[in-house]
Amino acid sequence: MKIILGITGSAAAYKGAELTRMLVHAGASVHPVMTRAGAELLGPKLMHALTGNRPVTDLFDDPSPYAHIELIEDASAVVVAPATANTIAKAAAGIADDALSTVIAAASRVPVVFAPAMNVRMYEHTANARNMASLEALGYVVVHAEAGSLACGDEGRGRLAPVEYVFEEVMRVVWPAKDLARRKVLVTGGGTREPLDPVRYLGNRSSGKMGYDLARAAARRGAFVNLVTAAENDVYLPSTVTVTRVNTAEEMREAALELAPEYEAIIMSAAVADFRPADYSADKVKKGDMPAEVKLVPNQDILAEIGSAKGDKVLVGFAAETGNDIEGEARRKMAAKHLDVIVANRVGGEPGFGTDTIDALVIGSDGRVNSVGVVSKSELAELVMDEIAVILNK
Repeated sequence: MKIILGITGSAAAYKGAELTRMLVHAGASVHPVMTRAGAELLGPKLMHALTGNRPVTDLFDDPSPYAHIELIEDASAVVVAPATANTIAKAAAGIADDALSTVIAAASRVPVVFAPAMNVRMYEHTANARNMASLEALGYVVVHAEAGSLACGDEGRGRLAPVEYVFEEVMRVVWPAKDLARRKVLVTGGGTREPLDPVRYLGNRSSGKMGYDLARAAARRGAFVNLVTAAENDVYLPSTVTVTRVNTAEEMREAALELAPEYEAIIMSAAVADFRPADYSADKVKKGDMPAEVKLVPNQDILAEIGSAKGDKVLVGFAAETGNDIEGEARRKMAAKHLDVIVANRVGGEPGFGTDTIDALVIGSDGRVNSVGVVSKSELAELVMDEIAVILNK
């Protein structure tokens, strides 16, 4: 994966170093192209050290008269972060009068991502709004700026979007597998919380990381995703992911049943509480008044409910299991709940809840077992997407 990273003369230029670090960590070969102002704000020597590639600041420094074409030749994407109003205007008009604008002009066969960063007055100027709209009309991706405190002391929209979010958009654009392009995927994740009173609840140890990784994996493959989650994770997801937040099992059930008819694939990775307290106190129960026993009532089985009426949708379930017959338990659940794919994960040991890894096996629609073992949750998410893509693309 080769990324051309454009750095312009925005006060947010220093964040280009952090984006570089993230891209390199993801396995990308990053090639910096810096405007003259960008090179003043973020040292070319630092970018050289971070990437291992000498930054391009002037095409005439290269002996080849076709340096801009050669640079873009095998690129996966061009990313301009931060992008100033000046660079955006040039790209919208097709102007190529420096190294970066010339590389952008030559990028007719690779995706281009712009992450604007500028003063609020510049960002909201009619000309800049028109230029950003023109970029999107040309097929470029614009990661719009957010509101907040700006370097000059002003408040308003114009601050570079979080670097983590820019990174996710780049990964979505360059991800090689697009076998779920324009498909609609619903994911549930996280552990529900069943309240006893305004302070206390019954819950479980699920972190919700698996749901986020599944949503990210589907979006990178081109899907439109809705993640219904009970997890409170500050995780950045691609722009094609809608997040629906819930707390209780009943809230998750209502959201899932309402959304399910719109989606072609449904992945139920949430750790939904099997029971909830029979009684809820609107006021905090004092320690001395807490009953010795709490009566529980069962929650409805969301997975079984969706499975009984799934039709031709692809339905994926998760089963957290202990004991020695994980595969047997998974197969019974798969049959009982009309699943196409099931992921059985071993719990109660290492790796445990809240970690980035999982010990799992996957049973596919043809009955074959993939004893995955201990892998990262992101790797498992890709395996699940492989299964879904095979079924949807038959």
